[in-house]
Amino acid sequence: MTSPMRCLLVGTLLVLGLAGCATTRADREACLTLAEKGFRPIAGERTERFLGKVRDYTARCRGGDKAVAFRGTPWVDWANYWATGDAGSRPEESGGEDGHLSPTGRGIDGALLDLEYQRIELIKFNLLDNTGTYQEYVEGRNGVSGPALKTWDAMRLPKGHPDYDAVGGTGRSCAPMTSSGFAP
Repeated sequence: MTSPMRCLLVGTLLVLGLAGCATTRADREACLTLAEKGFRPIAGERTERFLGKVRDYTARCRGGDKAVAFRGTPWVDWANYWATGDAGSRPEESGGEDGHLSPTGRGIDGALLDLEYQRIELIKFNLLDNTGTYQEYVEGRNGVSGPALKTWDAMRLPKGHPDYDAVGGTGRSCAPMTSSGFAP
């Protein structure tokens, strides 16, 4: 099947599949753009690998306004797709339909695709853990068993990174709790 024919078929299926779902016109248009442009290719160079950030139209198709609003954060986009969090992350009016073309399906499938891109490219570019985190997980550190470790220095951004302070900097990963149960 030729590429234009495939795009036409996918676009038609999306329009038919999205017509009854709880989604906006902008979401439907974003999904059509995604169907037309197709999925991103596997990176050819290490510097082009997928880092968890998608294009605007991809985020809108998979998570609507919320996914687009949080694209500027340093964290992966898939956490803001539909149905990738608690029950509140599901669209309000899904009509009980949870197929692959529904907002719920697009959110979950999109998150899985994002994770798969990261996995493939980590393997392709041999970016496996050689920093000692796995060994610390197995053996533990400073008398604390590996599964109970809360911080991993090898996974922190370097101090010179522009988002260093936005993700905690040198501070603790969590604020200490007071006797009332709330952080000060």
